[in-house]
Amino acid sequence: MPLNADMSPALFLASTAILAVFLGLLVRIDLREKRLPDRYTLPLIVLGLSLIAYARGTLPGARFGGRLSAM
Repeated sequence: MPLNADMSPALFLASTAILAVFLGLLVRIDLREKRLPDRYTLPLIVLGLSLIAYARGTLPGARFGGRLSAM
């Protein structure tokens, strides 16, 4: 994720650290259990999509908003 001018370096580092901790935990669980629990993977999906939307300054699917409201 490229650092955006709107995204502070502290937020970027904090989100990277949080993702690294969760991914390390998932690797450990996967090596031991051979499956990944949804309680860790689903929040990471939401967190990742939210950070991308914040960094780009848009929401996923926002480009369809104008088209949908015109219908």
